[in-house]
Amino acid sequence: GESWQPDVWDLPTQFFTSQGYAVCHVLVSGSTGYKRKLRDDGRHKWLVMGSEDINSVVSKCDAICEVDYHHIAVRGNSLDGLIALTSTTLPGSFATCALLSGFVPFETASSLHSSVDFDVFSSFTSSTDNCLPPSSFKVPVLYSHSKDDVISPWSDVKMFINKCGHPLSEFQLVAGSSHPPPPRATLLKELEFLNTAMWDPL
Repeated sequence: GESWQPDVWDLPTQFFTSQGYAVCHVLVSGSTGYKRKLRDDGRHKWLVMGSEDINSVVSKCDAICEVDYHHIAVRGNSLDGLIALTSTTLPGSFATCALLSGFVPFETASSLHSSVDFDVFSSFTSSTDNCLPPSSFKVPVLYSHSKDDVISPWSDVKMFINKCGHPLSEFQLVAGSSHPPPPRATLLKELEFLNTAMWDPL
């Protein structure tokens, strides 16, 4: 899903569908600009609401066509990567793996958006480190990041991963400072990771 716009048709969508995957864009609660309003108004439930939306949309899709619950991935760019990652930790998550491009950790999100309140993370994060405890990571995650990302520095992402102690993380760093990194530089590795996580689970 996209946080600030209603619908998209992008390279990742075309690429993954060409490889036989069905792609669903989840317009999470607050999309088309309302998430920004929720954040700015001090109502910080958008992270949890968006995560719940990702999980609930699978059931809605299953009402239309048969869904293979053992082969579902979530993908998110930038701050939406935080929503996607959080969705994999909630009870009832269907995700088999997560693909995060230009991921923004909790603390970086707080520095970028001063109204982000860590209290919304209290039910599933460490109260002292603002990170997800290792036990909450249930699926493999691929972080794709630009080496010189000025919005979400790779050092912040690495610190978040190290503090969380996630044993199933993989990384791909690409040249440049784009945020998120350009899809043409990341999609082949994402597909390789996706195929392994989907069809050869750990």
